[in-house]
Amino acid sequence: MGLRIVSGGKKIGVDAGSSSVKVIEVAKGSDGVELASWSLMPFRLPQNATPEIARKVQAQAIDAAIKKGECKCRDVVVGVPGNSAFIRNIKLPPIPSSKIDQIVRYEIQQTIPFPIETIALDYQMLEPDESSEVEVIMVAMKGEVAETFIRDIEQAKVNVGIVDSIPLALYNCYLYNGYSSKEDCTAIIEIGASTSNILVELGGELRYCRSVSIGGNDITNALAKEFNIPPEQAERIKIQHGLIFPESQEANFTADQVRVSRTIASVLDRLMGEVKLTIGYFRSLTGATAISRAVLSGGTSMLKNLKPFLADRLGVQVEILNPFRKVGVPKNLINIRKGAPIFSTAVGLALRSAQECCQLKISLIPPKIKAEKQRRTKMACNVASGVVVLGIVGLLLWRAIPDYRNSGQKIAALDQEIARYEKFEEQLHALQGRKGLLSGEYDLYSRYASRGIDPIAPLVLLGDCLVDNAWVKTLRTVGGSVTVGGTIKSDTKVEELKQLSKIRLELEKYCKEVVVVNQQEGTDGLEFALILKGVPDLKTYLSMRETQAESAEQAEQKKERQDA
Repeated sequence: MGLRIVSGGKKIGVDAGSSSVKVIEVAKGSDGVELASWSLMPFRLPQNATPEIARKVQAQAIDAAIKKGECKCRDVVVGVPGNSAFIRNIKLPPIPSSKIDQIVRYEIQQTIPFPIETIALDYQMLEPDESSEVEVIMVAMKGEVAETFIRDIEQAKVNVGIVDSIPLALYNCYLYNGYSSKEDCTAIIEIGASTSNILVELGGELRYCRSVSIGGNDITNALAKEFNIPPEQAERIKIQHGLIFPESQEANFTADQVRVSRTIASVLDRLMGEVKLTIGYFRSLTGATAISRAVLSGGTSMLKNLKPFLADRLGVQVEILNPFRKVGVPKNLINIRKGAPIFSTAVGLALRSAQECCQLKISLIPPKIKAEKQRRTKMACNVASGVVVLGIVGLLLWRAIPDYRNSGQKIAALDQEIARYEKFEEQLHALQGRKGLLSGEYDLYSRYASRGIDPIAPLVLLGDCLVDNAWVKTLRTVGGSVTVGGTIKSDTKVEELKQLSKIRLELEKYCKEVVVVNQQEGTDGLEFALILKGVPDLKTYLSMRETQAESAEQAEQKKERQDA
């Protein structure tokens, strides 16, 4: 495994969310890793804040959190959101490890429509299973996005040493605290403020992950709308009175409590729909069995009565991830246990300070910043060694002078020998490059002669094209087509039919043909089934989206000029 710069030394985990910053510092104790310091710093962005103001407010919160925690260093490990990075597992035939780097780069180049030298990427081989195949988890994101993310964080006067992915940091925390099981198929669900991460573990290895834009803020906004109150008041109601209970028990509660429960349940039902879709899609790709348990994390997982509610929706046992189950907590820091699930990702990031505690060791340092770090390191080494070199040269110079004529003759002879072969250098490099690429493609695809539908493209396409009040229940591939089943919930049947027509028209922009094979009123709304033919792969889809955005921008500019 290559591609990364991971400097040694102590680092702190900084989980910079959309509404709070969590900081964790760990140290090695007698029985493993123990907590050294922690802090939680909530923050709220001004209304209609520009991106520049938002970045500044977040950087101030990071600086304040580190000071509040009295952390002893400014070297940090940070995590990019799951929806900002491309994460994928691939299985390769038995091949030499020296060729994996080339194949990973080729695979990423086929998926992300940007030059490979501008992409921040890393990968890691997973533990081998009973088959002879090699499984690799690869992570990538656009280099410019990673650079902006790092520079925004470093406004807080910190040094970013490792850029992890939040889903992978969460999984490292899950592993270290002993939740992994080789016998179960487990869904790990982190419900954050604005985003939720859904991970699937099978056979004791992370096999799949996906991020969806549903989180605790959606519950807050739904409560604010239901009761016509400010978001701040809705947030307090969610935290202090956010009790969820089944409809059969509604007679035991007040009318307002019933409204709160139903409002929260409506948002969580949307999230559970995404969880079921993700798990169903994973099963269709791998042939895995149904999940046998679920593990929850994130601040929203502390809602009252959430465990039995989700256990009923998923039909499996549910437990809350305790990030300090095996991380020692001194008595003077014991208060952190009250809000433990909030810190799961921060603990996973902090564990990277002790690399032996982590199974997944990804770092998305972009090429430009990686080169800058290498130059600074090289310059420091050169300055430190310069004085020593000068001293050695001074001591040895007198010994070299008597032989300088003989040395010059030897150099001239070597120059003549080198000149004989220099004319073949370019041809050799070109042939080596072509051979490496062809070898990588042959090793990768000799066992997979035909590639079906890109497994990521349908999820991304549907996520962009569906309206807010529509959700997918089933998704499967048949031949070269994708069959989608789902539900649309609106106030009237006419409005539901309009929404279905809107979804179909949006999908037709990207697919060769969209056929509505079923539309009938069900208990939850308008149930529909679509057949998507000619679904583009992810790279083509992203290119089509970019072209449409450019055309829309040009049309807007033209309209502005005409209006002027």
